[in-house]
Amino acid sequence: VVSLKVGAEKEIIRPDTLAFLINLAPSAALDLVDALADVPEEDSREHHPVPIRACVPTGVGPWPVSCAYQLDEHWSWAAGELGRTERGTWPWHDKLARPNPKQGQEVRVQVMRLQGIVDIKVLNALASTKDQRIFSRL
Repeated sequence: VVSLKVGAEKEIIRPDTLAFLINLAPSAALDLVDALADVPEEDSREHHPVPIRACVPTGVGPWPVSCAYQLDEHWSWAAGELGRTERGTWPWHDKLARPNPKQGQEVRVQVMRLQGIVDIKVLNALASTKDQRIFSRL
């Protein structure tokens, strides 16, 4: 039996699979999202840990979400590297979840182990689904 993560790595499970499940089997889509969501690897927990509290822009609906579509799977830190902020972080880290341990809210930063997740079929399925539970998992 091929695990879901291996299936996604080998592109047996693709974004259109997720879109199909969102439309026709929302509970199965939730299970797939749970299986493919993972914690990003931290390169330097001492200098730049994955935040557990952050300022997340509030939007419409019960689940505030902040998204950054990046091909990076690592939450990394490197002082002085080209393209990094003066703190050694990637600019998109602050855009996704600006750390604020005192006034922020609890957050869960995840990576989705499904290549091409930002796909028109997935976005269409998300826009048209009546089952809102999927948004509590993304």
